[in-house]
Amino acid sequence: MRRELVGRIEGPVDAVLVVLGVNDTLELTRGARWTSELDALVSQLRPRAKQLVFSGVPPLGRIASLPQPLRSALGARARYLDALLARRCAGEPDVRHVPIALPRRPVLISGDGFHPSSLGYAAWAAELARAWPAPGARAPG
Repeated sequence: MRRELVGRIEGPVDAVLVVLGVNDTLELTRGARWTSELDALVSQLRPRAKQLVFSGVPPLGRIASLPQPLRSALGARARYLDALLARRCAGEPDVRHVPIALPRRPVLISGDGFHPSSLGYAAWAAELARAWPAPGARAPG
């Protein structure tokens, strides 16, 4: 993300939405590396955006198509990375963490059993929109 996307943002923009964590969960990224990468990402985005909004790490432990005990292990790992993300955002001016709190409904999962369906993406987007900062507002800290 830092190498390929951050440089494309011609700032300053009002806000940047960051969605990440699934690949880091699947690749078992170490907590120290995850935190270091988040620090670097925030540092690179700060001059380009007035506010940063981080979506929570998707709850992989709720993906029924993943067999047990893999589902439980990935769920725990996703929760761990999300907790580190929330901690990184806490108390930081103009940086917000928006946890994913979607209901458990099969219609929100696509036919591949892993990715959100179009309804799932719409519900996720609605959650993010409700938490989106108003123009000119500062993120709660």
